[in-house]
Amino acid sequence: MFLKGTGPYFLLIFTIIALGKGVQHADSTNKSSDLRLVVVANGVAILPCGSRESSSDIEYSWSKDNVPVVIRSDERIKISEEGHLLIKETREEDSGVYVCKTTNNDDVTEVNVTLIVLVSDSAPYFYNFTPSNATIQRSVGSSVLFQCPVRGHPLPGITWLKNGIHIDTTNLDSTTEYMKWSITLNDLKVTDSGNYTCFIANKLGSINATFNLLVMAKEKPQLLNSTRPDLSVFHPLNTTVKYGSSATFQCRVRSEAPPNIQWLKKVEDYELPKLQKEHHDIIKVQGENYRVLQSSEVVERSDGSFLNKLTIPEVFEADSGKYICLGANSMGYSFRSAYLTVLPRPRALPLGWSRSVAVHPGHPGSLLVAIPITLGVVVGVMVALVVLCHRRRLDTSVPLPASGYRKEDLKRASRTATTALDNFKEENIDNGLYSADEAEDFKDEQAFLSRMQSEVELESSGAVVTKICMEQNSSNNYDSCFIMRNEV
Repeated sequence: MFLKGTGPYFLLIFTIIALGKGVQHADSTNKSSDLRLVVVANGVAILPCGSRESSSDIEYSWSKDNVPVVIRSDERIKISEEGHLLIKETREEDSGVYVCKTTNNDDVTEVNVTLIVLVSDSAPYFYNFTPSNATIQRSVGSSVLFQCPVRGHPLPGITWLKNGIHIDTTNLDSTTEYMKWSITLNDLKVTDSGNYTCFIANKLGSINATFNLLVMAKEKPQLLNSTRPDLSVFHPLNTTVKYGSSATFQCRVRSEAPPNIQWLKKVEDYELPKLQKEHHDIIKVQGENYRVLQSSEVVERSDGSFLNKLTIPEVFEADSGKYICLGANSMGYSFRSAYLTVLPRPRALPLGWSRSVAVHPGHPGSLLVAIPITLGVVVGVMVALVVLCHRRRLDTSVPLPASGYRKEDLKRASRTATTALDNFKEENIDNGLYSADEAEDFKDEQAFLSRMQSEVELESSGAVVTKICMEQNSSNNYDSCFIMRNEV
């Protein structure tokens, strides 16, 4: 019958009629007028108070169902300068009998206004409230307010429960205050912790909301824990390890309460996107990005300090960088840093090389090893040849036959060592090896031996070949050559 949009106009018509009747029949003192107003929900109701003019000498007061009307800060309900009661966004609970009392000097006038708010049927719904699963934390001795503001028609009923058990709102202790849509718990105890639920229902439906309350005991002052952690100056230490080996850092923290010790590794800017994509924990310390690492458990030592170790079982070059040990307690945090250096991975040796000391064909070091050995042999052979040639000359007076090797026939290999002994002198010969006559004869034959040459060559099989040739009488031809082969 009544439309929401026509509510204010309908109210205005009734108000005018009622005021007209009141003026016609009202006496000047202690007379009351009865009005009846009907509006739709969410409309505006104007309840008149008899007087048409404002005056500073007139006092107005309103009551509803014998209870004084409370003027709230939201201004949904307020009194105009003429004493009229204005109600915006009318609700079903606004329905009732209102009385306006006007006091002008000694004259007191009362006006009774019956307000009826028409509301269409609806299931309960929360009004200006959104349920939350967040835990409400309070300390012992404080208070907490749970509210479930709802609307619905017919007017829904509400039931409160704690941990699923009904709360009897008619038999509450002095610390609990109950109103229609709220409940207040005062002087909280730890045992008050739990889940509180408001259950609201009418014939068209029901809704509920749950509040999780956690009451915590007040912590006693921690006199011992008055400073932040202190880290040992000796740990962690800069460490250098070989590729593939293990690395260990340790951190020693002094704290009057058990600290939280955490190991971090510095992250370079180019590494950050990849680590974030892999969901690594990244934190900032003094403007630098660090990745949180897993470490061993914190161990309390007998001296009262706390020890924690970071072990990397197998290090790679990517593990190099800056590491920090961070110790924290309720008073703050401290940290110390150290650097890990990983030596480069050793390169694989070429085929044919070995770490052991040995002679290998084709290895330049092989020749260096063979040459001193061969030269020692050569010197001994040369001395022997001198003696041999001299004796053969004395015995046969026939020159030593050439072995077929001539100077122009000798081909030097790429790896040879040559020793030339030119123009032997008398002092180069050990005269003590011969008799006096032989020494004298050999002295006369010094010119016989003019030059001797030796060549050393390393074969692919590893053998060392030594060629020793002698030239007599400066003929520029090697008259005799000897070949020796030594296995190395």
